[in-house]
Amino acid sequence: MKKSILSSVLVTTTLLSSIPALNSGHVAHADSMSPLTTKGKEIQKDGHDYRIKGINAGNTFTTENWMGGLSDYKGADDYKDLFDKIQSEGHSPKETHDILNKYANNKWTDEDFKNVKDMGLNTIRLPINYINVTNYKKGMDPKDVEMNSHSFDAIDKFVEKAKEHGLYVIIDLHGAPYSQNGEEHSADSNHGNKGNDDSWDGHFWDTDDQDASTSKKVADAQGKTKEILYNIAKHYKDEDAIAGYDVLNEPKGKSTASHKPEPDPQINQFYKDAVKSIRHSGDKHIIFLEGIWDPDNLKKPSYYKDTAHNLVYEYHNYPTEANDSVKKSFDEKFKKIQEKDYNVPSYMGEFNTRSMGEKPKAQKGDLAYILNQMKNKHLSWSLWNYDTQLDNDHPNKDWSPIHYSGLEVNGDNIGEKKDVTRDDVIYDTLKNNS
Repeated sequence: MKKSILSSVLVTTTLLSSIPALNSGHVAHADSMSPLTTKGKEIQKDGHDYRIKGINAGNTFTTENWMGGLSDYKGADDYKDLFDKIQSEGHSPKETHDILNKYANNKWTDEDFKNVKDMGLNTIRLPINYINVTNYKKGMDPKDVEMNSHSFDAIDKFVEKAKEHGLYVIIDLHGAPYSQNGEEHSADSNHGNKGNDDSWDGHFWDTDDQDASTSKKVADAQGKTKEILYNIAKHYKDEDAIAGYDVLNEPKGKSTASHKPEPDPQINQFYKDAVKSIRHSGDKHIIFLEGIWDPDNLKKPSYYKDTAHNLVYEYHNYPTEANDSVKKSFDEKFKKIQEKDYNVPSYMGEFNTRSMGEKPKAQKGDLAYILNQMKNKHLSWSLWNYDTQLDNDHPNKDWSPIHYSGLEVNGDNIGEKKDVTRDDVIYDTLKNNS
């Protein structure tokens, strides 16, 4: 049985009444920040065309072992497992939250924000998950989490630092309760239903054809996610440094678990409900809706009934073995986006030249070509990812402009990167083409 979003919103709003607004005073470059809006296919700032050129801060408030990071050191499968392992070391739930918040804030220093600015970029896409902003503790059912007065402490610090450097932040809900895709990076890699291509969706999408107890949990998990989005928007609705909200990262519903190019009814209904929840908070920031791998996965903008008329359609692209070359992979994606022509701005929220398989191999000049094509086709973008651990266990040096050899994993310095180096090819290509 579906819980009324309004009633759940009112409960959570009461819980969050004591959360202070993000401090916007005495911040360098603050006068250069003004709300981003949309008009036709343009993102605009102060009524003028403004293309987002950004980078992702993955593996900071999220975990992805293949890039290294704290979860890799702790032998954790995902962020939920990481939290549980740290709490099991003898810490209270609050102490565990504090440790992970300290990790995130230490991992991104002034130097990192300066690098982003130096590369000519203007935006950071910040992946977060439900555990970051709730009272989750080991053993708690994800549907039972609540937000509290400390929900935004660490994220506020990140946004404040970004603002000091004149950088916008996109809040990306990368992981929802019960997982929207069953992947490690969704915070809880529970596997839901297996598709024909051996990929998984997440339990977030389970329906009444499963057992009744599971279905109720899922209904509650979706309602909880809408509450979380409502309260994120409520907290940041007056913060100009927020570019907008990416409501759900790479969801895999029943029909899209195998990347089938059609609008999944569950996903699109959730998008519609999420838009309503965010606007109910009084927030008018851009809302990013992910078509992920194919524009056909989205519906026309009118379907989502956005009262602020401030939507951006988002896509991701990583070359696969089905592609003859990296360039061709992106050319095909650009063509599909242009042919669909939704008359809203298009945003490549994640991309890289590295193949998800053994081929195609990236060639010299591929990244410059992609960036130039996105400029010509007026796409906004954010590269995946800013930094990657680089050692024998993590050799993927072609993902990021910044590399490090390891991390401090204990004490007040937890999260600080060791032996930071720069990949001049990626760094300079971004700098010369932004």
